[in-house]
Amino acid sequence: MPGLASEVVDTIDWEKAARNIEVDSRSDFILAPHLDIVFRDKSADLINQLKSKLAAGTYEPQLPVTISAPKQGVLTRPGSILLPQDRLLYQGLLENMLPEIEAQFDRTRSFSHIPSTEADRLFDPSFEGWNKFQRRVEAICGDMDFVLQCDVANYFETLPQHNLVNALEGCGCRAESVRLMEKLLLAFRQKSSQGIIQGVFPSDVLGNFYLTDFDANCSLFDHPSARYVDDFYIGFSTELDAKLFLAEMIESMRKVGLALNPTKTRILASNELLFEQREVDRLFEEARDEVEAARDLVENGGYGFQGDWVNSDEVEEAISDGLDEELLAVRALLDYHDDTPEISEKIDRFALPYLRAAGDDYGVERAFDGLARRPHLTRHYFSYLNHFARINQDVRERIEALICANGFYLDYQRMYHAAGVMTCDAVSAETVAHVMSWFRNRSIGSHTRAISAIFACKFGTARERREVRAAYDEEPPYVQAAILYSSQFFTVAEKRTMKAAWKGHSDLNALISAAV
Repeated sequence: MPGLASEVVDTIDWEKAARNIEVDSRSDFILAPHLDIVFRDKSADLINQLKSKLAAGTYEPQLPVTISAPKQGVLTRPGSILLPQDRLLYQGLLENMLPEIEAQFDRTRSFSHIPSTEADRLFDPSFEGWNKFQRRVEAICGDMDFVLQCDVANYFETLPQHNLVNALEGCGCRAESVRLMEKLLLAFRQKSSQGIIQGVFPSDVLGNFYLTDFDANCSLFDHPSARYVDDFYIGFSTELDAKLFLAEMIESMRKVGLALNPTKTRILASNELLFEQREVDRLFEEARDEVEAARDLVENGGYGFQGDWVNSDEVEEAISDGLDEELLAVRALLDYHDDTPEISEKIDRFALPYLRAAGDDYGVERAFDGLARRPHLTRHYFSYLNHFARINQDVRERIEALICANGFYLDYQRMYHAAGVMTCDAVSAETVAHVMSWFRNRSIGSHTRAISAIFACKFGTARERREVRAAYDEEPPYVQAAILYSSQFFTVAEKRTMKAAWKGHSDLNALISAAV
């Protein structure tokens, strides 16, 4: 792997990139507290590791850790995280390219990842971009008689890397950075030039950037449009115009290896779409006004699992101090009954973070029901429930009962059910035994077994902790790093021995050992 010239390395704000990763990790597909602690507590050491390897030309990317996450319906999609050096490089390179990338956007048409004017954040809160997107769709419906609604099928899995790299070069990004980015993209996909990994911030931005050509095409033909990543709404005067444009769009996408999702592509009369958009708008607007004061707590305090979610006292204190009044409008929105899955999901995504910020358990039943109805939102529901599991015995016992029932068809579900009670002071021996069975089961992925190891060491007996410790030599490096991280739950003497024995096994172990 080639290095990166010092003059390029020095133009990257590595400290800022590390801080942004710490925030971005809250929405990762995979829980990895043993990686999060590196960015939170040892980012300076990590930066030095990476810069030294780039200078020496010895940096080699590792394969991502990938999990199958449920999609709406019955299918799954891959979600990935990167090991710290790889993630820092990917993030640093991307952030360094952002000025050139942003210059390609038409912000009257594209509404995700809008640059922030605030110095401590890269982008405006996602809900603000989504609200602007919704208002733009309503405006299109008001001006045009028909709307083409579509999105790209399996977009991140099929995005052509070569075309993406050409687009980066074409918009003026530094050539050395683009070449290294190209090698990263190829390595992360195991030498396949099709697709980019999903679930980390740089991929989100690259995917959003790649479709700016389609925004430009809409502008060229004077078609009003709105896009949120790969979701398009395009307005037309007649249904025939919409069909003609759709045929051309399908052909142009086919030439670059992309295809539209047939189940989400449709041409609608504007009044029909406008009715769908406005059906619960009044409730949403009232709820947005009510929670204005809580936005910073939700966005910055982090709805989701924190890097320190095993011991999250500061987060819980922030929640308890966040709001003084009941969120009546948010409750009313949650009570809205609709048979449309999309609207129900939209309500859950909006309402639950604010109820958690207020310490309001009004959504507990909704969240438990959602675990069964909408498994693709499992992480979202447990980001809400994990707070109440800590303070409410009934919620904790219900989650433990689900763990012991073991009615899961994906590792993704196992991982988040275990995490749902990780902030608690204690769990039952039966629950620990079930999670230990996941750790022993080699058919379960390393991402979930790593969480199982941490879980067992926190809540298990001395015998169960020793079993996890004894398994170290037989585990892959990712799980080994989780076992080393779990040394914090052992006696002082055991912890000292574990760190001394294992910290030299890898750069990652050295960082974790210093952080624990």
